[in-house]
Amino acid sequence: MGDSGLGKSTIFKLILRFYELQDGSILIGKLNIKNIPQDYIRKNIAYVPQNPYFFNVSIYDNIRYANPQISYGEVNNIFKMVNLYDFISSLPQGIETVMQESGDNFSEGQKQRLNIARAIAKNPQIYLFDEPTSALDQENRNGILNIIHRLSSEKTVIMITHDREVSNIFDNSNVIEINNSLADTV
Repeated sequence: MGDSGLGKSTIFKLILRFYELQDGSILIGKLNIKNIPQDYIRKNIAYVPQNPYFFNVSIYDNIRYANPQISYGEVNNIFKMVNLYDFISSLPQGIETVMQESGDNFSEGQKQRLNIARAIAKNPQIYLFDEPTSALDQENRNGILNIIHRLSSEKTVIMITHDREVSNIFDNSNVIEINNSLADTV
């Protein structure tokens, strides 16, 4: 948790090694991320950004991007978890509906849940959620928070949020105060 513009999202980009640290270190377990190959990091971490990107392919293929071996049945089960199954089933082409790259043929809340579904399909060791409930109504927000809570019992979950209530779902939560100069030193 923390105010806007302090570099919380930048920390995720540093963890994923989109940027290299100029100073200091980030450890995963006892390993410095500088010593972990980028492909290993990207394989074992699912990043759920605030503004997800989708490919101009079917809904199914957008999910398969995270896990090429995932079956229709597994994807449909994930869609049930994130409360998208009925909506996607109602589309004329269902799970084979082609998405626009910006996801413009879906609402912000639907895109957010599709992005979370893609992360769940990946089944990584670590989840990085950046404001995962910001575009959701109360019912879907509560459902997604329950899913994230369940994930946190089995995997490492790091979440950025402005919502202090959200921190109540975790056994451990921290407010990170970041010096404004962080973005200048990355």
